[in-house]
Order: sequence, then structure tokens, then C-alpha cells
Amino acid sequence: MLYPTQDCNLKCWYCYESHKQGTKMSEAVIEPVLNYVNKVLSDDKYEAIHVGFFGGEPLMNFSSIAYPLAKGIKKICESKAKAFSTFFVTNASLMTESIIEKMKELNPYFQITIDGYREKHDNVRVWKNSGKGTYEQIIKAIHVLSQRLPNHDVSDDPLITLRINYDNSTLKNLDSLIEDIEDLDKTKVRIHLERVWQTRALVDVEQRTLLINAFKKLFNKGFTITHGVFKRKSISCPSDSNSFLIINYDGTIHKCNGRTLDEDTQEGIINQAGEIRWTNEREEKRLKLVTFNNSNCLRCKMLPVCMGPCSQKYLEEGGFSDSICCMHSIDIPINTYLGYEFEMRYLLENQE
Repeated sequence: MLYPTQDCNLKCWYCYESHKQGTKMSEAVIEPVLNYVNKVLSDDKYEAIHVGFFGGEPLMNFSSIAYPLAKGIKKICESKAKAFSTFFVTNASLMTESIIEKMKELNPYFQITIDGYREKHDNVRVWKNSGKGTYEQIIKAIHVLSQRLPNHDVSDDPLITLRINYDNSTLKNLDSLIEDIEDLDKTKVRIHLERVWQTRALVDVEQRTLLINAFKKLFNKGFTITHGVFKRKSISCPSDSNSFLIINYDGTIHKCNGRTLDEDTQEGIINQAGEIRWTNEREEKRLKLVTFNNSNCLRCKMLPVCMGPCSQKYLEEGGFSDSICCMHSIDIPINTYLGYEFEMRYLLENQE
């Protein structure tokens, strides 16, 4: 995963990132990144590379940083007969016709976030320089991307994961958002519902009912839906994989994109030759960690689709605790959750 910048054009109240204005990846970092990729893909054990772009907002300075960087990595992949794909975690407010044309070359997936219906979204997801909302731009970008770009066969994931962030007021007025997206190609767009983490303690009976109703409404429109962290996977989180790392705009190395990248989360640095110098003992501990090796996880029926809390939380807590249990990622009873999960998987397997 690459951070072209830690800056962002928007100002969302719940964002955990401490945005660093004006930061951007320089040629002095881009060259080592390409050297690193070349070294990694020289190893026959790797058949593919999946490059995530995050931030900050990765579409800032897209044409001068993310695009040439992705093109350079793609060229290396082609020279070594390796598969290549990209993943952009973006607010999509900067998505232009020019960027969309360039995206066609990058075999991309997207996670795009929206904060509910227009009025709600435009009170949360606002431009830093003007305070104006971004709902219209983002809805348009999702439509154009789904019309112009294809799904591809690198993964089972669709072209776009549309993440709806919600709090206690969002789900009460979801109908107008559904009207604005119901014409999307359902084979290219999946909905992910995610509660704003600062409001997790506010879940009540009404909120559970509203969430179930949201599932029903979206499902009836033909959308597949995900919620929570439970899915088929071999590890709890990408940060638990030895082959995953984050290279920040300044060349520092990190493992978790769920935290602000700073001195406290730094695990190492990349040198000019593209070699990773690990400087933090956390990485050594992470390599030895089995995230589900505790009595709570081992007796839990959800373990095969959970694999325990991610290594970052485990290390921060000094072991397992109830506060980091993945069961807290869903707002509804587990039997209800599993019923909808079964319906979603059935729909996916039989989707034309």
C-alpha cells in the first residue's frame, strides 16, 4: 500500500488521520519504491502484486504521483509476467474524466465512501477550502466509473465497494440515497455498511431495526451487501501478512493503515536501493503472533471467518481483550447477521 500524500481535500469530523498539508511523495521515494517492487517480483514465489493507494486522498496530484508510480509498477510486472492490479481508497470528489481515462490502464478496484443521503453527507463530507458538500460529485463519479470501467478476474471483489458510513441519524433517511444509486450496475457495485466508530456505544433497539431495514431495502434493489469483518479469509487483516507493507510518502514503512502514519507507527524505512530496513521490534513480534491463539477465539464459532483481532490491536492491547473482539463490528444479533450473509453469498453466486 502506498500513500502518495497524507494531505486531503476534505474535512470529515470522524477521520482518524492527522492530515499533513502539502505532503507528497517525491522522486527520491518513487525510485526506491520501483526498485523494491523489482526486487520483490524477482522472487518466483510471487505471481502477482496488488497495489493499494491510500492517504490522505490519493487522487491529489494523481497525474504526477499515483499514476506514473502505478504505470511504473505495471511495466515491471509485464516484464516479469506477473499479474497487476490497483486499489484506490478514495473520496472520489476529485475524480475527473482525465483521471478515469488513465484508470483504464491500471486494472483498478475502488473503495468510495459516502455518508448517507444528500443532506447528511453534505454536512459531513465537506471541502476544506469552502465548506461545501460533495454528494453530487461523488454520486456522479460512481456512475461514470461503473459505466466506463469493467470488472476484472483478478479477484472476486467488484469494481466498486461503496461504503456507507452511518451514525444514529443516517439510516432513518436512506431512501433518497437508494433512489440515487439504484440504477447502478449491481455486478460492479457492492454496498458496505460501516458504523462511524465514534458512535459504536450508541447502538440501541431502534438502530438495530433500522440497520435490518436498510439491508432489506438494498437487497430488494439487487445490491449485495457486506457489514462487519466476517468473510472468507486466511488472516485477520492484511497487516498480518508478511508480504504486506505500507510505504508512506516520506519513505517510512508501516503495517497498519487503520492508524495515522507517524513516528509511533513507523516500523522501518526504504533505502535508495529499494531495501526495507526494519527498525521496530513490533514487526518481529507481529511475525510470531497467532491472532486467534487465546481461549476466547478458540471456542468462538465465528473463528473460521474472523481469525481473531488484527495484529495491530493485539499488540496495542498486549493480548486479547473483549474491547478488540471482532463481534463488536456488527450491530445486530449474530443469527440475523448470518441469515443476511447467507442471502448475500447466494445472490453473488447466482448473479448474472
